[in-house]
Amino acid sequence: MKLPLRLLLLVGCCLILFSCAGNDDVKPQMQSPVRLSAVTTDGLWVADHLANRVFLLDRQSLEIRDSFPVGPRPAGVVVASGRVFVAEQNAGRVSVYNLSGTPLFRLGQGDNEFLRPNGMALNAASGLVYIADLKAGKIRVFTLNGTDAGFAIGSGELNAPTAVTFDPDRREILVSDFGVPDAPQVRVYAEDGTFLRSLPGTVSSGMLGVTSIFSAPQGLTVDGKGHLFLVDSLLGQVLVLDELTGELLKTVGRTGTGNGELFLPLDVTIDPGSGDLLVANSKPARIEVYRQGGVMP
Repeated sequence: MKLPLRLLLLVGCCLILFSCAGNDDVKPQMQSPVRLSAVTTDGLWVADHLANRVFLLDRQSLEIRDSFPVGPRPAGVVVASGRVFVAEQNAGRVSVYNLSGTPLFRLGQGDNEFLRPNGMALNAASGLVYIADLKAGKIRVFTLNGTDAGFAIGSGELNAPTAVTFDPDRREILVSDFGVPDAPQVRVYAEDGTFLRSLPGTVSSGMLGVTSIFSAPQGLTVDGKGHLFLVDSLLGQVLVLDELTGELLKTVGRTGTGNGELFLPLDVTIDPGSGDLLVANSKPARIEVYRQGGVMP
């Protein structure tokens, strides 16, 4: 028995409407997590470059608790005083939201204040936020109220700063710099911007030439015990270095897409309560957890 054309069209429209209505209940999922906040009692905030959202993950289960949309291509996130600071790369700005996602203000002049904002870090004691401006080749410094602090770090010295962290114990700023070709490094500065030392990605091996320690430095964090945890996105590993000398102490993870493997990892943080090491594993679109991976003997 053939159904009238009008009835077929009506049935088709109803199916489409029911399908669209059902999609309203589907929670947004991570597509490309690129940067992580420090772990807080609220959980872990994640900037997702492709989803154009920031996600709040449960501290224990890492399940998505909440998320909200942000500006184009978020590339950095820090949380301070109940506010979420997000580097929105394609708009050249850092926007500030409340914890529910309501926009509050933007750093500096707003749009195009930065050439290409990337990773960020918080200096809570001084009320400052550091923003790695990849294209400008420097670390911009702003107050938590959004005003320029009046100085930048690494101007004329950094080539392509991708990420930054602050060591509250040593009062130092550590910057991942892709550097000139074949010369990646982590550069370390005092709070006032004075250069202190460099941890090179390659070291001389005498007659054997050079030995590569890291090649594509991205996110980094410290444990307060003299250890630097550095993501190498090309090697697909987290490298644990001596914070003063740059000596390689151990590696965490290996390249791949399976459980516990890393494919284009971009950031790392340590849960201070558990000692777990959390890694933004961008290509598999998940947060990788290494139980007590942030604990060194």
